Amino acid sequence: MIMEWSRNSNMNEYYNDIIWEVKEYDREAAARLQNELGCQYYIAALLVQRNICEAVQARQFLNPGLDSLVDPFLIKGITESVARIRYAIDSHEKVVIYGDYDVDGICSIVILKKCLDLLGLQTDYYIPDRFSEGYGLNQQAVEELVDKGYTLMVTVDCGITAFEETAYAMQHGMDVIITDHHTPQLPLPGALAIINPKLDSIEQVYDLSGAAISFKLSQALARDLLPGELIYQWLDLAALATVADIVPLKGENRILVKYGLEQMRSSAHTGIRCLISELDLNPAELDSWHLGFLLAPKLNSAGRLDTARRSVELLLGEDAAEASRTARILCDMNAERRQIEERILEEAVVIVERDLNPAVEKVLVVACEDWHQGVIGIVASRLVERYNRPVIVISWEGELGRGSARSMRDFDMHAALKHCRDSLISFGGHRMAAGLHLEKNRTDSFRHILNEYASTVCKDAVFNKKYRIDLELPAAELGPELFAGIQSMRPFGEGNPGPQFVVKGAFLTEPALVGRNKEHLRFRMEPGSHPAIAFNLASRTELPLQICKQDFLFRLEENHYKGSSMQLKMRDIKCTYQADDISLVPYMPKRSELLDLIGRNVQMLNKRQPVVYVYPALRAMRKHRAVVSHYFRENLQVELHGGRRLAERQAAEDMLERQAPRLFITTEAYWRSLLEKKPGIDSALCAVYWWPLEEDRAGRKNAESAYIYSLNPEQLHWQKAEDSWEGEHDKWMYYTNRAATLNRASVPGKLRYHEAGIEDGSRRREARKAFTASSNGILLSDGSHTPDIEYIAVADALYLADCPFGLYELAPLIPEKCPENGLPVCLAYGSSDIESNWQFIMRSYPEQERVQQLWEHFLDARLSRIEIKHQDLLASFGHVSGRMLKLWEMRPMLQVLEDHGLCIYHIKGSIITIIIEDRQGAVYTDLTSPLFAERQAEIQCFEHWLNTAQYS
Repeated sequence: MIMEWSRNSNMNEYYNDIIWEVKEYDREAAARLQNELGCQYYIAALLVQRNICEAVQARQFLNPGLDSLVDPFLIKGITESVARIRYAIDSHEKVVIYGDYDVDGICSIVILKKCLDLLGLQTDYYIPDRFSEGYGLNQQAVEELVDKGYTLMVTVDCGITAFEETAYAMQHGMDVIITDHHTPQLPLPGALAIINPKLDSIEQVYDLSGAAISFKLSQALARDLLPGELIYQWLDLAALATVADIVPLKGENRILVKYGLEQMRSSAHTGIRCLISELDLNPAELDSWHLGFLLAPKLNSAGRLDTARRSVELLLGEDAAEASRTARILCDMNAERRQIEERILEEAVVIVERDLNPAVEKVLVVACEDWHQGVIGIVASRLVERYNRPVIVISWEGELGRGSARSMRDFDMHAALKHCRDSLISFGGHRMAAGLHLEKNRTDSFRHILNEYASTVCKDAVFNKKYRIDLELPAAELGPELFAGIQSMRPFGEGNPGPQFVVKGAFLTEPALVGRNKEHLRFRMEPGSHPAIAFNLASRTELPLQICKQDFLFRLEENHYKGSSMQLKMRDIKCTYQADDISLVPYMPKRSELLDLIGRNVQMLNKRQPVVYVYPALRAMRKHRAVVSHYFRENLQVELHGGRRLAERQAAEDMLERQAPRLFITTEAYWRSLLEKKPGIDSALCAVYWWPLEEDRAGRKNAESAYIYSLNPEQLHWQKAEDSWEGEHDKWMYYTNRAATLNRASVPGKLRYHEAGIEDGSRRREARKAFTASSNGILLSDGSHTPDIEYIAVADALYLADCPFGLYELAPLIPEKCPENGLPVCLAYGSSDIESNWQFIMRSYPEQERVQQLWEHFLDARLSRIEIKHQDLLASFGHVSGRMLKLWEMRPMLQVLEDHGLCIYHIKGSIITIIIEDRQGAVYTDLTSPLFAERQAEIQCFEHWLNTAQYS
């Protein structure tokens, strides 16, 4: 395909800078699961994307129960731990729980302490100071605990890398049980027992949080000693920690969070209830988002600015008045934390922009003196979001620094730090988040080694900002059934994210800016009138919303305002002509040129200038209308051609003469006659010529306002189709335009992909993507120009089972890259197929002789007004003319008579009304109608095809 421009184009102007990446999945598995579950197809597709492909597995996922929890005694280390702790209970030993200062560590301490208290063992707990001691066990703390006479220490959410500290404790008479979920390193500490699911082989518990491990240990300790209902009261703490620590919501984690949220809505913990009240939350509406973004930050603030003991006491306490005061203090501390965070973030951005190059460096390492260590992890997360790079933020104290690392889905931060361990004093953490210590003089070498590693393990595309989309949906599929299915997949979070959807080519209506600073956009999406909210996307009102359709990327959320209803929570909005992935532009030039052209036309319409699309014939125009209607609003489209009624044509011509900002859709024959009749009408508009014949391109190529979108037949290699198909590894496009060929039984058995006759663009895209990704097979297509369809990347040959009506019908079938010797086009049709096309053209457009017969038939009736069922009219005229016509053949004949001023006709339902205007009108040789020119254009297109598609 060739696009010839009269001006330079800058395609980047029309592309969105964020990549929309739709996930691939096994569509056959989704269809099978849909049948087995009896659910909506798109719910089955979401399950398959989560590697849930079997009905039993799916039912367990959609309806998880507490009875599905893994028996804690199956987890390594729990049997030994329970035995030792029960011995401590019986012996009234002095026991301490050693935990971390984040939400996971806090909740881990509270769960285990509550359990041991109920079992009669009054335990103490120890949380290291973030600033003076840092994360995990430290030698000084262990020495103090030994000196105080503790004989058993249980670590929670820490300890898996504490080799020296564990050895010291064990050597000095204090047994150590380590419970931790962080990635272990070999050799393991020499503790009495270690509980870490990552040392186990049980998939369901592999990603448990520290608090979830405390819950499992408490379950085991309380077996046969405490009622189950009492143990489940701690589920809200396990859920809070699981969400806050961003561990995957898969397997047991999802069950714990699901039932933990239910427990939290009527929590047995006074401190939780008071914190919910202080935040003015409705307990009935709590979900994982509230845990991660509202409750957890308040509990974390104590450890970040003061001491985490304050949060522990809040969760352990039972005095409502004291808990309310503490909750208020935590909220105030969180507000202070946010102020500190904003200041450090501003300073960090200055350093990045001044000293680093995010376009080159894969991992950003930002360091400064005396940044508050309690918030550098949050600052790192915000820098990740801003620059779409893994980030390490370091705070220096003299020559030593402590850093917090935050990563992205496709980059394993723990593995990266392990690779750089020779440059570090210490490090720990997991894939998405980690902590580290290093010397200032090793910073440059650390940054260099880290970025070299990142360049080796990651492609550049990993660091492009992406929105990962689960499914593209037709707007008609949005409704209660889909929403109910999605609700059954909750709770959402890491590892089970809330699904993101895309609807393309829809309308944005009733826009309104809301919020304190009018920073949010509220609107409705049509069709369906779905309410939508786009937070911090008020700038999208700058898009040409009234000219072109939009693509919407969103989640389905429950809106509790004035009841409960479904709402579209927007993540991004872009004009439909903007490409989903600009990085593919070099590899998809044809599609890029098409979107660029449409983008330019949208801008012209937005500037109140008309645009004209000119097609070689009516059939070409109608084949392409789906594309036009996908990108442009319908009320801006005006058809102007011989197939329209006289009054409609006159109104459209008046609009064009007034230079109305509309998209006029016409044919070469009509446009040529209009330019002759009204010279200069094209002086202030842009005309786009789609697939013009050679004779029509003359004089257009160098016109200032002309854009020519053409096919190049030189890249096609014509040959006669053989009776047998090629080898098993070939990929063929199989073209059809007749119902008989559409019967899939009539095409070879290698047919695997089918888009012919399908109006749903998303289904056609799925067929094409599957074909493109395959190593062989056949795609059955009808050559329709459907919207937003990627051109086939690779095809070995194009097989024409039926005869096209013009070269333009091959436009969506020719690959981006043809073979060096040209694309083989196998002509499998014969003379009978060519004759069939001729007959179709002749019957679609009236002949003067047949129109004259119809007029005389009306005159014979001797009536000035005829009302008749169209079946009766067709039958009576067929008796006169010798052939039974179809209504689609009769209609253009009536139009010719109307164009000539002889009659007016109306068709309503099954009744045709004909009003005779001029009973004396001449009809023998001077019939005039644009339909005759359209007929000749169709003939020219078909003759051009027959002359072009010839094999030697």
